[in-house]
Amino acid sequence: MPPPIESSPGAILAHRVHAQNLTQRLPHDRLIDALRACGIRNPAANAAAISLSARVEGFHQQDLETLLTCSHTALQTVSIRSAIRIFPKDDFEIFTQALLPSTEEELRYYIAGAEPALVTLGFSAMHVLAMVSRAVDEVLQEQMLSKDDLGLALALRIEHDLTPAQQEVWRWPSSYAEGQSLGESLARFMLPVVALEGKLCLFSKPGHRGKYYALFSTLPGFLDGQSPRLDNQAAQTELVRRYLHCFGPATVENFALWAGISLGQAQRLWTGIWPSVQEVTYQNVNGWMLQEDALQLGKNPIPEGVRFIPPHDPWLHQHDRSLLVKGKLAYRYFWKAAGSPGMVLFDGEGVAGWHMRIVKNKMLVAIEDLGLPLRRASGSELEAEVDRLASALGYNSQGYTVNSI
Repeated sequence: MPPPIESSPGAILAHRVHAQNLTQRLPHDRLIDALRACGIRNPAANAAAISLSARVEGFHQQDLETLLTCSHTALQTVSIRSAIRIFPKDDFEIFTQALLPSTEEELRYYIAGAEPALVTLGFSAMHVLAMVSRAVDEVLQEQMLSKDDLGLALALRIEHDLTPAQQEVWRWPSSYAEGQSLGESLARFMLPVVALEGKLCLFSKPGHRGKYYALFSTLPGFLDGQSPRLDNQAAQTELVRRYLHCFGPATVENFALWAGISLGQAQRLWTGIWPSVQEVTYQNVNGWMLQEDALQLGKNPIPEGVRFIPPHDPWLHQHDRSLLVKGKLAYRYFWKAAGSPGMVLFDGEGVAGWHMRIVKNKMLVAIEDLGLPLRRASGSELEAEVDRLASALGYNSQGYTVNSI
């Protein structure tokens, strides 16, 4: 294997900005490519739309709805780190089945919080997964349900297959959530894994809050032969490739944390990538990049302009946060347990935080100055980006304010 390539923080940052489509907005007809890099998280209303507005020229949230509900060229389900993610239909196996735990040990790591319930019931994790997976097929055969309704329906369906003694424990009050039975909580723990089996998609219902679970197999034309199919090993290798392209240089430990899987499972997925990687070092940090990406270091264009990045954007999920912002104050500000702000990027650098305020159909952006180099961004650039975001989300722009914190 060739010796490590020495690089610089600036070159690494420029590569990642380019890989995540934040150097220059993609043309509107390449919207699907913005989803292809590593998927886009969609944990709350407008989250994915804000991420795509930062990456695609002329994007409007209706474009995403068209991909999800009309053309079905994009899919939405629970994926990496048990989070809701949107990705191209052609990449279905990469963002679902590639992450599926294959052993009892891997599965127990993935659902670590469920361990006390498994012990109480005396079931293996694989056994519970099989029960929940079968029940999902039956319960959702001709309907879509909210997570609460689905969890309850699954618990009731599985209960019929248990012995009287098991049923009694299954009905015990849950210690995980008030108002749930132990069985219902355990079924809900397994839903992200059932999603990785390739069974569950998520939809929004007009006039309803939240998202609803349905079977992928009920989607019109889903995996109808027009989409390429990857075997499991190829899908796993491709997932690691996507990760390294967006976040390299990185290690297998970094990948395990990003994917939310055990180190053992990460090492298993990482195996197929070894012939295609190059070791890279910068500021005493060592990691691996795709060979073609390593050869381009220092050649990527310097990013220009302002972008508003939402709190759960892939850009903020990097293992070496010192590349994004400087100082402990900024770390504590951007990466909170709850209520994290978005990040204002200027020329690829995090320069401020931001929150969006909606009153009726009017949108105001509150920018929070942390003492980072925000002042380099002109008022006209910030105003134009606020207007662009408001248009993408279907609101009337009320401009922005800047407050020091």
